Amino acid sequence: MTTAPIAAPPRSQVETVIQSFSDAAEKDQDIYPQIYTAYFRRCPGSDELMAHTDHRMRGRMMEEVLMLLMADELSHHEGYLRFETKTHEGYGVKPMMYENLLLAVRDTVRELLGTDWGEVYESAWEGRIAFLGQNIFSALSDNEAKAMGGSSQPSTPPGDSWPT
Repeated sequence: MTTAPIAAPPRSQVETVIQSFSDAAEKDQDIYPQIYTAYFRRCPGSDELMAHTDHRMRGRMMEEVLMLLMADELSHHEGYLRFETKTHEGYGVKPMMYENLLLAVRDTVRELLGTDWGEVYESAWEGRIAFLGQNIFSALSDNEAKAMGGSSQPSTPPGDSWPT
């Protein structure tokens, strides 16, 4: 059973997140290493899970994360989210790790922007991370329900700021 699609966030929210990336890119062209450093600091144990990855694989993974952060809607990405969350579960990825990665991206952009970061960016990022969290949580629910042969909620919900 597939969960109902989650309403897309306002277009202005997506545009604001994209603008923050653009502003950050003017300050530093390659933010991926900084994001992973922030992620590993924020999420102990994640560096061990990713020990088998090289910079190219991490780059591809981050491209997908940024694509999701900048997508207007995720309805055409539902299958992708289910596939990726199921695949990553096999590597030992826990639901809270997704939130930590998204927060590490935000924190890195915030740090690069310094005093240019304001309430508009903060609000847009907060909304965007919550929206992605709902969609990831939905994908996790669908995966668990399929594994159990019915409808279910994941046994390990995402972090406190994510839907339960």
